[in-house]
Amino acid sequence: MRVTQSMMNLQMLQNLSNSNERMMNLQNMLASGKRINTPSDDPVGVNYALRYRAQLNHLNQFKTNADAAANVLDFTDSTIGQVTDVLQRARELAVQGANDSLNSGDRQVIAKEVEQLFHQLVQLGNAQFNGKYIFNGQKTDVKPFSDPGSPTDPTNLWANFDTRSIDYLVSDGVTISVNITADNVFGANSDADNAFTALNQLYTGLQNNDTSTIQNALDNISTRLDKVLAARADIGARSNRVNLIEQRLNDMNTNYQKLLSSVEDADIAKTITDLKTAENVQQASLAVGARILVPTLVDFLK
Repeated sequence: MRVTQSMMNLQMLQNLSNSNERMMNLQNMLASGKRINTPSDDPVGVNYALRYRAQLNHLNQFKTNADAAANVLDFTDSTIGQVTDVLQRARELAVQGANDSLNSGDRQVIAKEVEQLFHQLVQLGNAQFNGKYIFNGQKTDVKPFSDPGSPTDPTNLWANFDTRSIDYLVSDGVTISVNITADNVFGANSDADNAFTALNQLYTGLQNNDTSTIQNALDNISTRLDKVLAARADIGARSNRVNLIEQRLNDMNTNYQKLLSSVEDADIAKTITDLKTAENVQQASLAVGARILVPTLVDFLK
Protein backbone atom coordinates (compact mmCIF):
# COMPACT_ATOMS: atom_id res chain seq x y z
CA MET A 1 0.00 0.00 0.00
CA ARG A 2 1.29 3.41 -0.94
CA VAL A 3 1.53 5.72 2.07
CA THR A 4 0.93 9.34 1.19
CA GLN A 5 1.77 12.51 3.11
CA SER A 6 -1.94 13.11 3.67
CA MET A 7 -2.36 9.67 5.26
CA MET A 8 0.54 10.33 7.65
CA ASN A 9 -0.94 13.73 8.58
CA LEU A 10 -4.38 12.24 9.30
CA GLN A 11 -2.88 9.41 11.37
CA MET A 12 -0.80 11.89 13.35
CA LEU A 13 -3.88 14.04 14.06
CA GLN A 14 -5.84 10.97 15.13
CA ASN A 15 -3.07 9.90 17.50
CA LEU A 16 -2.85 13.41 18.98
CA SER A 17 -6.62 13.49 19.43
CA ASN A 18 -6.57 10.15 21.27
CA SER A 19 -3.71 11.34 23.45
CA ASN A 20 -5.53 14.58 24.33
CA GLU A 21 -8.72 12.70 25.18
CA ARG A 22 -6.83 10.34 27.44
CA MET A 23 -5.11 13.25 29.20
CA MET A 24 -8.45 15.03 29.64
CA ASN A 25 -9.99 11.94 31.25
CA LEU A 26 -7.05 11.56 33.62
CA GLN A 27 -7.18 15.25 34.52
CA ASN A 28 -10.93 14.93 35.25
CA MET A 29 -10.23 11.97 37.50
CA LEU A 30 -7.62 13.94 39.44
CA ALA A 31 -9.82 17.05 39.67
CA SER A 32 -12.87 15.13 40.94
CA GLY A 33 -11.05 12.35 42.77
CA LYS A 34 -13.50 9.95 41.09
CA ARG A 35 -12.75 7.12 38.68
CA ILE A 36 -16.29 7.34 37.34
CA ASN A 37 -17.38 10.80 36.22
CA THR A 38 -19.89 9.81 33.55
CA PRO A 39 -21.91 6.60 33.09
CA SER A 40 -19.84 5.75 30.01
CA ASP A 41 -16.68 5.52 32.18
CA ASP A 42 -17.94 2.27 33.75
CA PRO A 43 -21.64 1.35 33.22
CA VAL A 44 -21.47 -1.65 35.56
CA GLY A 45 -19.66 0.38 38.21
CA VAL A 46 -22.29 3.14 37.98
CA ASN A 47 -25.00 0.58 38.72
CA TYR A 48 -23.17 -0.56 41.87
CA ALA A 49 -22.48 3.03 42.94
CA LEU A 50 -26.16 3.98 42.62
CA ARG A 51 -27.14 0.93 44.67
CA TYR A 52 -24.62 1.78 47.42
CA ARG A 53 -25.70 5.44 47.48
CA ALA A 54 -29.37 4.45 47.86
CA GLN A 55 -28.44 2.21 50.78
CA LEU A 56 -26.40 5.00 52.39
CA ASN A 57 -29.33 7.42 52.12
CA HIS A 58 -31.50 4.74 53.70
CA LEU A 59 -29.06 4.34 56.61
CA ASN A 60 -28.67 8.10 57.06
CA GLN A 61 -32.42 8.48 57.58
CA PHE A 62 -32.37 5.71 60.19
CA LYS A 63 -29.39 7.43 61.83
CA THR A 64 -31.32 10.72 61.96
CA ASN A 65 -34.30 8.93 63.55
CA ALA A 66 -32.06 7.15 66.07
CA ASP A 67 -30.33 10.42 67.03
CA ALA A 68 -33.70 12.08 67.57
CA ALA A 69 -34.92 9.11 69.62
CA ALA A 70 -31.78 9.19 71.77
CA ASN A 71 -32.22 12.91 72.44
CA VAL A 72 -35.85 12.49 73.53
CA LEU A 73 -35.01 9.52 75.73
CA ASP A 74 -32.08 11.34 77.35
CA PHE A 75 -34.25 14.36 78.13
CA THR A 76 -37.02 12.13 79.52
CA ASP A 77 -34.49 10.28 81.67
CA SER A 78 -33.21 13.59 83.04
CA THR A 79 -36.74 14.79 83.81
CA ILE A 80 -37.71 11.55 85.57
CA GLY A 81 -34.50 11.89 87.57
CA GLN A 82 -35.74 15.27 88.78
CA VAL A 83 -39.14 13.75 89.64
CA THR A 84 -37.25 11.20 91.70
CA ASP A 85 -35.43 13.99 93.54
CA VAL A 86 -38.74 15.70 94.37
CA LEU A 87 -40.31 12.50 95.69
CA GLN A 88 -37.23 11.60 97.69
CA ARG A 89 -37.31 15.00 99.34
CA ALA A 90 -41.04 14.60 99.99
CA ARG A 91 -40.37 11.26 101.63
CA GLU A 92 -37.70 12.82 103.83
CA LEU A 93 -40.16 15.52 104.86
CA ALA A 94 -42.83 12.88 105.52
CA VAL A 95 -40.47 10.96 107.78
CA GLN A 96 -39.61 14.18 109.54
CA GLY A 97 -43.27 15.21 109.83
CA ALA A 98 -44.30 11.85 111.25
CA ASN A 99 -41.96 12.39 114.20
CA ASP A 100 -44.03 12.77 117.38
CA SER A 101 -41.57 15.25 118.80
CA LEU A 102 -42.77 17.93 116.34
CA ASN A 103 -45.56 20.32 117.21
CA SER A 104 -48.19 21.84 114.94
CA GLY A 105 -46.05 24.87 114.14
CA ASP A 106 -43.17 22.70 113.00
CA ARG A 107 -45.44 20.74 110.66
CA GLN A 108 -46.87 23.97 109.23
CA VAL A 109 -43.33 24.96 108.24
CA ILE A 110 -42.73 21.56 106.59
CA ALA A 111 -46.06 21.92 104.76
CA LYS A 112 -44.73 25.07 103.09
CA GLU A 113 -41.90 23.10 101.51
CA VAL A 114 -44.27 20.30 100.49
CA GLU A 115 -46.39 22.89 98.70
CA GLN A 116 -43.35 24.02 96.72
CA LEU A 117 -42.53 20.40 95.88
CA PHE A 118 -46.07 19.98 94.60
CA HIS A 119 -45.69 22.93 92.21
CA GLN A 120 -42.29 21.64 91.08
CA LEU A 121 -43.82 18.25 90.35
CA VAL A 122 -46.54 19.86 88.21
CA GLN A 123 -43.85 21.76 86.33
CA LEU A 124 -41.92 18.56 85.66
CA GLY A 125 -45.13 16.86 84.49
CA ASN A 126 -45.45 19.64 81.91
CA ALA A 127 -41.83 19.33 80.76
CA GLN A 128 -41.26 20.09 77.08
CA PHE A 129 -38.59 18.98 74.64
CA ASN A 130 -38.31 21.02 71.46
CA GLY A 131 -41.64 22.62 72.29
CA LYS A 132 -43.43 19.29 72.80
CA TYR A 133 -44.85 17.94 76.04
CA ILE A 134 -43.10 14.64 76.77
CA PHE A 135 -45.62 13.03 79.14
CA ASN A 136 -48.85 13.52 77.19
CA GLY A 137 -48.66 10.66 74.68
CA GLN A 138 -49.27 11.80 71.12
CA LYS A 139 -50.92 15.05 72.28
CA THR A 140 -47.53 16.70 72.40
CA ASP A 141 -49.02 20.16 71.84
CA VAL A 142 -51.38 19.96 74.83
CA LYS A 143 -50.25 20.62 78.39
CA PRO A 144 -51.07 17.45 80.39
CA PHE A 145 -51.38 19.10 83.79
CA SER A 146 -53.00 22.30 84.98
CA ASP A 147 -51.51 23.63 88.18
CA PRO A 148 -54.45 24.19 90.57
CA GLY A 149 -52.36 26.73 92.46
CA SER A 150 -52.53 24.65 95.61
CA PRO A 151 -51.92 21.00 96.55
CA THR A 152 -55.40 20.90 98.02
CA ASP A 153 -57.10 19.82 94.80
CA PRO A 154 -54.93 17.47 92.70
CA THR A 155 -57.93 15.87 90.96
CA ASN A 156 -58.19 18.79 88.53
CA LEU A 157 -54.66 18.24 87.27
CA TRP A 158 -55.59 15.62 84.67
CA ALA A 159 -57.43 17.75 82.18
CA ASN A 160 -55.71 16.52 79.03
CA PHE A 161 -54.14 13.14 79.29
CA ASP A 162 -53.16 10.81 76.43
CA THR A 163 -51.63 7.33 76.78
CA ARG A 164 -50.60 6.63 73.17
CA SER A 165 -46.96 5.88 72.46
CA ILE A 166 -44.68 7.72 70.02
CA ASP A 167 -42.66 5.27 67.93
CA TYR A 168 -39.54 6.03 65.90
CA LEU A 169 -38.42 3.77 63.04
CA VAL A 170 -34.70 3.32 63.73
CA SER A 171 -33.87 0.36 61.50
CA ASP A 172 -35.54 -1.99 59.03
CA GLY A 173 -38.61 -3.29 60.84
CA VAL A 174 -37.42 -1.91 64.21
CA THR A 175 -39.36 0.79 66.06
CA ILE A 176 -38.57 2.26 69.46
CA SER A 177 -41.12 3.98 71.66
CA VAL A 178 -39.50 7.23 72.82
CA ASN A 179 -42.10 8.40 75.29
CA ILE A 180 -43.49 7.29 78.60
CA THR A 181 -46.91 8.45 79.61
CA ALA A 182 -47.73 10.37 82.75
CA ASP A 183 -49.63 7.51 84.40
CA ASN A 184 -46.46 5.40 84.40
CA VAL A 185 -44.49 8.15 86.13
CA PHE A 186 -46.93 10.09 88.29
CA GLY A 187 -49.63 7.42 88.59
CA ALA A 188 -53.16 7.28 87.26
CA ASN A 189 -55.72 9.61 88.72
CA SER A 190 -57.40 6.77 90.62
CA ASP A 191 -54.15 5.38 92.07
CA ALA A 192 -53.74 5.76 95.82
CA ASP A 193 -50.05 6.36 95.28
CA ASN A 194 -50.58 9.01 92.60
CA ALA A 195 -47.70 11.40 93.16
CA PHE A 196 -49.87 14.50 93.35
CA THR A 197 -52.46 12.80 95.55
CA ALA A 198 -49.69 11.59 97.87
CA LEU A 199 -48.24 15.09 98.16
CA ASN A 200 -51.72 16.45 98.77
CA GLN A 201 -52.16 13.84 101.49
CA LEU A 202 -48.86 14.79 103.06
CA TYR A 203 -49.65 18.50 102.82
CA THR A 204 -53.08 17.99 104.39
CA GLY A 205 -51.68 15.81 107.18
CA LEU A 206 -49.04 18.41 108.01
CA GLN A 207 -51.57 21.23 107.94
CA ASN A 208 -53.93 19.33 110.22
CA ASN A 209 -51.14 18.06 112.47
CA ASP A 210 -52.37 14.52 111.71
CA THR A 211 -49.54 11.96 112.01
CA SER A 212 -51.74 9.09 110.80
CA THR A 213 -52.38 10.87 107.48
CA ILE A 214 -48.70 11.76 107.23
CA GLN A 215 -47.79 8.09 107.72
CA ASN A 216 -50.21 7.04 104.96
CA ALA A 217 -48.72 9.69 102.69
CA LEU A 218 -45.25 8.36 103.47
CA ASP A 219 -46.30 4.85 102.39
CA ASN A 220 -47.86 6.16 99.17
CA ILE A 221 -44.85 8.31 98.34
CA SER A 222 -42.55 5.33 98.90
CA THR A 223 -44.50 3.05 96.56
CA ARG A 224 -44.74 5.80 93.94
CA LEU A 225 -41.02 6.41 94.19
CA ASP A 226 -40.37 2.72 93.44
CA LYS A 227 -42.59 2.95 90.35
CA VAL A 228 -40.83 6.12 89.19
CA LEU A 229 -37.48 4.36 89.49
CA ALA A 230 -38.88 1.45 87.46
CA ALA A 231 -40.08 3.89 84.79
CA ARG A 232 -36.62 5.45 84.67
CA ALA A 233 -35.03 2.03 84.31
CA ASP A 234 -37.38 1.37 81.37
CA ILE A 235 -36.30 4.61 79.69
CA GLY A 236 -32.65 3.78 80.36
CA ALA A 237 -33.02 0.35 78.77
CA ARG A 238 -34.57 1.86 75.65
CA SER A 239 -31.83 4.48 75.50
CA ASN A 240 -29.16 1.77 75.67
CA ARG A 241 -30.81 -0.13 72.83
CA VAL A 242 -30.93 3.01 70.69
CA ASN A 243 -27.21 3.54 71.35
CA LEU A 244 -26.50 -0.03 70.19
CA ILE A 245 -28.58 0.51 67.06
CA GLU A 246 -26.69 3.75 66.37
CA GLN A 247 -23.37 1.90 66.61
CA ARG A 248 -24.61 -0.75 64.17
CA LEU A 249 -25.83 1.94 61.77
CA ASN A 250 -22.43 3.64 61.95
CA ASP A 251 -20.67 0.34 61.18
CA MET A 252 -22.97 -0.33 58.23
CA ASN A 253 -22.45 3.21 56.97
CA THR A 254 -18.67 2.73 57.09
CA ASN A 255 -18.92 -0.56 55.19
CA TYR A 256 -21.05 0.94 52.42
CA GLN A 257 -18.76 3.98 52.21
CA LYS A 258 -15.83 1.61 51.63
CA LEU A 259 -17.74 -0.28 48.94
CA LEU A 260 -18.72 2.97 47.23
CA SER A 261 -15.17 4.25 47.40
CA SER A 262 -13.79 1.05 45.91
CA VAL A 263 -16.15 1.43 42.94
CA GLU A 264 -16.00 5.11 42.06
CA ASP A 265 -12.95 6.67 43.73
CA ALA A 266 -9.79 7.16 41.70
CA ASP A 267 -6.42 5.69 42.64
CA ILE A 268 -4.63 9.03 42.85
CA ALA A 269 -1.05 7.67 42.70
CA LYS A 270 -1.85 5.49 39.67
CA THR A 271 -3.78 8.31 37.97
CA ILE A 272 -0.85 10.74 38.37
CA THR A 273 1.53 8.13 36.95
CA ASP A 274 -0.81 7.50 34.02
CA LEU A 275 -1.12 11.24 33.39
CA LYS A 276 2.67 11.71 33.31
CA THR A 277 2.93 8.77 30.91
CA ALA A 278 0.22 10.27 28.69
CA GLU A 279 2.06 13.62 28.70
CA ASN A 280 5.27 11.91 27.59
CA VAL A 281 3.40 10.08 24.82
CA GLN A 282 1.84 13.33 23.66
CA GLN A 283 5.21 15.12 23.61
CA ALA A 284 6.66 12.25 21.59
CA SER A 285 3.71 12.40 19.20
CA LEU A 286 4.18 16.15 18.72
CA ALA A 287 7.90 15.67 18.09
CA VAL A 288 7.25 12.97 15.50
CA GLY A 289 4.51 15.07 13.92
CA ALA A 290 6.88 17.99 13.58
CA ARG A 291 9.28 15.77 11.69
CA ILE A 292 6.46 14.59 9.38
CA LEU A 293 5.19 18.07 8.56
CA VAL A 294 8.54 19.79 8.19
CA PRO A 295 9.63 18.28 4.80
CA THR A 296 9.12 20.66 1.86
CA LEU A 297 9.87 20.46 -1.88
CA VAL A 298 13.32 21.86 -1.19
CA ASP A 299 13.95 18.99 1.28
CA PHE A 300 13.16 16.46 -1.44
CA LEU A 301 15.48 18.26 -3.99
CA LYS A 302 18.43 18.22 -1.63
